[in-house]
Parts: sequence; structure tokens; C-alpha cells
Amino acid sequence: MRITIESIEFHESLRVNGRQEKDVWLFKFAPNPFTEKAMVANVTNRTRVAKAHWNDIVEDGQPCEGRIDLLHNIPVRLTKEEARDVQNGGTTYGLRISRYPAASEEEMQQWLVENGYAPAPAPAAKKVITEDKVGVIVEWALKNGLDMAAIKERYDFESQTVEDAVADGIAAKPQDSDDLPE
Repeated sequence: MRITIESIEFHESLRVNGRQEKDVWLFKFAPNPFTEKAMVANVTNRTRVAKAHWNDIVEDGQPCEGRIDLLHNIPVRLTKEEARDVQNGGTTYGLRISRYPAASEEEMQQWLVENGYAPAPAPAAKKVITEDKVGVIVEWALKNGLDMAAIKERYDFESQTVEDAVADGIAAKPQDSDDLPE
């Protein structure tokens, strides 16, 4: 999922899940549909962010060079990856900052729709062919080799009379393409 890290903070001491922890890094996310909470950034995720943004110019005008707390508003992709379980040495899953570029807005919207976080966009309204546009539409259809089915995918008709006129115009196409109007 694409998400933006709004800021990165370091805390010498911070209460996390009811325990006082030392040397805690937090990724604070911009408003998003997934979470309102910050992410405690482990060494893997901090390293990935540092490497990905090593040469980015930060607020002091210098390259980041690992000073990730100076980064702001960086788009990332969060992924679920298999990782070593530190408690028992087995495997578990961890939330990771992906090395891949963040998803485009279109990919993100598609993911939100597919996973039930956003409604599907309404289909675009079709334009309506009016009587005064029949000749233009017939010429365009003939020039582009379109049949009535292709036209109906894109357009609605003002009336049955207009639809019939377009169909008749396409059916009466000239045999020689040189006869087409310019």
C-alpha cells in the first residue's frame, strides 16, 4: 500500500504498548485510510529509508546521508514480508518499507476499490449524439473503421431516429477509401 511518511522522530525514551522503551524511532504518517497510528521503526525499516533517501536534500540544505529525522513527506510502499521471529527464532511477518517505488495514485485507487476501502468510481457519462452531429459521427466512424457496436460503447443517441441515421450512414460507406470526406 502507498502511504506517506510525514515525519520521522527519535525519542530517547517513549512509552510503547504499555512499556517504557529507549531509543525509539517513529514514522508518523500523513492522513490516510489505513491507520492513524505512527509506526515504531525497527532497524530494517530505518536502514531502507536511509538508503533510499541518502542523497535527498533535507531541511538544512545538505544531503540526508542517514539523518532520516530530517526527512519529511516521503511516499513509501508498505509491504508484509516474512522475517525472523526474535522471540523464538522461527519466522513471522513484519511490516516493511518496500524498496520498490510507491504505487501511483491510479494503482492506489484501484487497490482501495478492490479491497473495499473506497467505492468504485461511477462510470463516465456517455456523450449524446444529437441530430446535428450525425454527419460528423458517421465521417469519424468511417475514417476510424468503427461499427455501431463501437459507437454505442462511447455514445448514447438523442433518439431512435438519430441512431438509425448513424447506422444508415455507416452502412452506406463508400467502397473506395479515397471517397471519404477530408
